[in-house]
Amino acid sequence: MSTEKFDVVILGGGNAGIGVTGPVRRAGMSVAMIEQDLLGGTCPNRGCTPKKILVAAGHALHEIERAGIHKISVGKPKLDWASLIDREKDMIKDIPANLARAMEKREVQVIKGEAAFAGPDAIRVGDRLLKAKHIVIATGSKPRPLPIPGAEHMITSDEMLGERGLPPSVIFIGGGVISLEFGHVYARAGAGVTILEALPQLLPAMDADAVEHLAAESERIGIRVKTAVTVKRIEPANGRLRV
Repeated sequence: MSTEKFDVVILGGGNAGIGVTGPVRRAGMSVAMIEQDLLGGTCPNRGCTPKKILVAAGHALHEIERAGIHKISVGKPKLDWASLIDREKDMIKDIPANLARAMEKREVQVIKGEAAFAGPDAIRVGDRLLKAKHIVIATGSKPRPLPIPGAEHMITSDEMLGERGLPPSVIFIGGGVISLEFGHVYARAGAGVTILEALPQLLPAMDADAVEHLAAESERIGIRVKTAVTVKRIEPANGRLRV
């Protein structure tokens, strides 16, 4: 097996890894980037960007709701959820290819595959061995499985962003930013939403006064918020899930 040599090898083709390529290429260093999934990582493919498309729809529904304040008479809006998901997928589908072209223009060699260390300065990808002066670990993170009986019934935001059917009801375990954003979108789309938070307040890292206003607005649009609760189990019941 021949050894390929680079100044920098980057493990992971997400925002962090791509961000590294700019300064190191300007410094004249040779760069290889290894990514086993989609270039761009979570944010543009299954996080910030697709989520903002759904949030924009929720914002539009909110503005329609407030039309009466401006003395504008409108009928009750109806959101086509399946078409909204199709729009989201259509808007992000070209991102990995566009990033690949950007990396090619930057003269970064992108290698598709799963990387493993073969030594302190060596990386193996399939049948290729790469050696580098500098190795950047930018592999991101993944959801931690919850130690709750029945946790296998849960889905993450990844699956939510691909669900073309609007569920009649959704329960979010955890009252963080993602739950609040998705919760408002689902509630405005017509789903019943419950948010369960183990700590005494939603968004525990944020200012309590601001959170109080957010909680009040969440409840106003029909979201049930329960704090200081412990989830004991998740179980199927009559074709649905009971928490």
